[in-house]
Formats: sequence, structure tokens, C-alpha cells
Amino acid sequence: MEVTTSERSASGGEAPKLPAENLVKAFYGVVDRLGDDLAIRDEAREKELSWNELRDLMHRIAGGLAKLGVKKGDTVAIMLGVHPD
Repeated sequence: MEVTTSERSASGGEAPKLPAENLVKAFYGVVDRLGDDLAIRDEAREKELSWNELRDLMHRIAGGLAKLGVKKGDTVAIMLGVHPD
């Protein structure tokens, strides 16, 4: 019988190789690959963002948090609304 990846991981076996070291590096990898492709479409607000625009927005948000005194290693909570669809 073949053992699946999830069974191996659940049993403490070898975990699969991750595509990136962390979430930020994974995000930048997607931005590098997809750049000007569509990342987000908000039909209710008639707004679209490319991966490059999303990266720039992320940098502005990070800069704003830094101006508020948030430093590397600090814990930040993100509250998101639920879309009614």
C-alpha cells in the first residue's frame, strides 16, 4: 500500500519540501512570476489590482505600521470583514 504525504506527515515522517521559506518569500515569488497579471478583483467596488500593485499596497501598509511603532517580531492582528456572497 502506498503511503500518502499527509499520512507520512501525520505520523512524524518526512514533510514535503515547501516552495518558499516563509509566506513573504512565497508572495514575492508569485509577484516575480505574475507581475502585471490580475491578483484581486473587487466587483462591488469596481476595483482590480495586479500582483505588482498588491505588493506596492503591502509595502505602504507595512510602512504605516512601522510609523505606528510596529517592529519586526511584534504581533499584529488583522480583522477582515466577511463578504456577503
